[in-house]
Amino acid sequence: MFRIADVKMKPKLIALFLLVGLIPLLIVGLWSAYQAKNSLIDKSYAHLTSIRDMKKYQIERYFEERKGDMGILTEMVRMLRELAFQTPDISPEQYKKIYDTYGKYLVNFVRIYGYYDLFLIDSQGEVFYTVKHEEDYQTNMLTGKYADSGLGRLIKKTLASGRIGIEDFAPYAPSDNAPCSFIAQPVIHNGKTELIVALQLSLQEISAVMQERSGMGKTGETYLVGADKRMRSDSFVDPKEHSVKASFAGSIEKNGADTQAGRDALSGKTGTSYIRDYLGNMVYSAYTPVNIGDMLWAVIAEIDDDEVMKPINLLTGSIFISAFISAFFIILIAIFIGNQIAAPLKRGVVFAQAISEGDLTANIDISQKDEIGILAAALKDMSAKLKAILGKISDMATCVASSSEELSAVSGQMASSAEEMSSQAGVVAAASEQISAGVSTVASAAEQSGAAVINVSSMTEEMASSVEEISKAIRKTAKDATEAADASKDMAQRIDMLSAATEEMTASLNEVAKNTVRASQISQDANRRADEINTCMEKLAAASKQIGKIVNLIGDIADQTNMLALNAAIEAAGAGEAGRGFAVVAAEVKALAKQSAEASDDISGKIEVIQQSVAESVNSVGEISKLIVEIASINQTIAASVEEQNATAAEISETIVRNAGNVKLIAEKAHESAKRMGETSKSSENIAKAAAEVATHISELSNGIRDVARSSTQAADGVREISKNIHGIGIASKDAASGATQTNLSSLELARMAAALFEMVKQFKL
Repeated sequence: MFRIADVKMKPKLIALFLLVGLIPLLIVGLWSAYQAKNSLIDKSYAHLTSIRDMKKYQIERYFEERKGDMGILTEMVRMLRELAFQTPDISPEQYKKIYDTYGKYLVNFVRIYGYYDLFLIDSQGEVFYTVKHEEDYQTNMLTGKYADSGLGRLIKKTLASGRIGIEDFAPYAPSDNAPCSFIAQPVIHNGKTELIVALQLSLQEISAVMQERSGMGKTGETYLVGADKRMRSDSFVDPKEHSVKASFAGSIEKNGADTQAGRDALSGKTGTSYIRDYLGNMVYSAYTPVNIGDMLWAVIAEIDDDEVMKPINLLTGSIFISAFISAFFIILIAIFIGNQIAAPLKRGVVFAQAISEGDLTANIDISQKDEIGILAAALKDMSAKLKAILGKISDMATCVASSSEELSAVSGQMASSAEEMSSQAGVVAAASEQISAGVSTVASAAEQSGAAVINVSSMTEEMASSVEEISKAIRKTAKDATEAADASKDMAQRIDMLSAATEEMTASLNEVAKNTVRASQISQDANRRADEINTCMEKLAAASKQIGKIVNLIGDIADQTNMLALNAAIEAAGAGEAGRGFAVVAAEVKALAKQSAEASDDISGKIEVIQQSVAESVNSVGEISKLIVEIASINQTIAASVEEQNATAAEISETIVRNAGNVKLIAEKAHESAKRMGETSKSSENIAKAAAEVATHISELSNGIRDVARSSTQAADGVREISKNIHGIGIASKDAASGATQTNLSSLELARMAAALFEMVKQFKL
């Protein structure tokens, strides 16, 4: 679908200049032609009306003069009568003699006054004198063959009225059947008509009056039309077919003048109209009726439409020629001005399109100082600021990407360390279970030793009460001592195993402590990296806000440009036709402002996406920081637990070492008791002493065994606590591994967002 808004600026400017230049010219020219046409038509009507009224006056004056001539003629006839005869009454024969004698005066009268013929007719209708002596001479106009002619009818009316009369044109046989008009007046003496004087009017005289054409151009004419719609004067335009003679000889349709003007005039109307004349041509006509005696004629003045419109046609042609010449120069001027206006606008559009496509390396070279130059400078400044800001965003995106990679690596290390810690915790837990089992065995052996010591003690008491059974008791004691020694050896072995397990547990706990320290250092490093990322993100958010301000500035510039276009359009509207060109420029500036606003909206949308990504990145970094803090807290808890376990393990190790010493001592004492009991069996003298020593040793053994049992119980409790703590360490390690995995995922998401941000920035060519 064709739209004017899709046409380029230069053709629109050319068309606008043509419209602005030619439309007023054509309107003024055509309006002037229209006014000139109306003026010429009015002038033509006024001129025709003036000529019509003049011709009417001339015809009326002509017939008045003819009446005056008739008065002179009748007085001449009376004077001739009085000169010739002094009697009051004369006969027709006497009149004949008078005019036979004085007829030359009548001939001169006809010649001088321009009549065709002169008639003297007696009261009986006899034509006794004519100048021409045609066939009507010496005929009777009342009873003769010409009684029905125009002259015969006029004689009858004149005799009947006794006044002057005029007869309209009609074919008259004595004059070769030519149309003739007559005027007659009676000569009355003593109240009695003695004769009638008649004149045959000259058609040439009337036609000469009507064909006097001063100021009527080539086709202008005036003519007379009778009540029978036949010509009463010869036509100037068609003298052959529309003469008076041809009109009466032919038909009204072919040789008459049956026109609307004639009909209106014969109906008594006076006016002007644009009609078809008797030849079928369009004419401007002025008409009016004229009454001559009993006759009603129409005086018509006409001129052809072509002749009236010729100046208008010449004026219209001149207007169109001037329009074409003006169009040529207007096109040249429009091309020049269009280049001056459209070229910088085109460069501005190309520059704006390049920016909208992301090419911030584009440049616009417009050095004008007008609104277009100001707009170009603003666009150029906007491009420079966008380039600088997007460069900063690119650098920050690169920083975020590198930091996210480092964070991902750190989180991977944390995950692997946490997994290793979890596996070490499993090993420690297994060792703790072994220690717990060994300690339980030690406790059981200690209980057995306690039972054995109690038996020894009872035997010693029985030995004191019964000497007889000393040997038996000593052997039994020796046997029990041997068993106690064996049990002590077994206990010593188990205590050695417990000591080895405790050392292994201590080594594992030391490894856990080292890993915990390393995890704490990694957490601190990750927290520092997260702080750096958060700082970059804050800078990126600030840059995004700065871009938002610049986008708002661009929107303000677009709004100001739009207001500028609106003000230009208002000024152009106030300037009328002269301001149409500026209105088009204002519309283009407004369209450019709209494109700038759309570009700024597009950039604003992208900046909002960037800001949203930055906000998500900041949130992700915040969550990562929280996880890192939690991991650090967990590591601190693990470190504290490991320190406690180290302390507990140290106590267990010391207790085990002490118990080992006691057990070794018990074993040594048991062997020594066995030896001494052997000696006792050899010598019973020393029984009391040996029994006392045995009782003492047995008491010490009982105390040592109780200490061993108590220490073993404490060791079992400590090992169970260690196992519980190691399980806690395993759970914490799994949580740390999960947190490290989540941190890794978040850092990967952060890297993805940084890559997306970098891709957004790559859309702009910096």
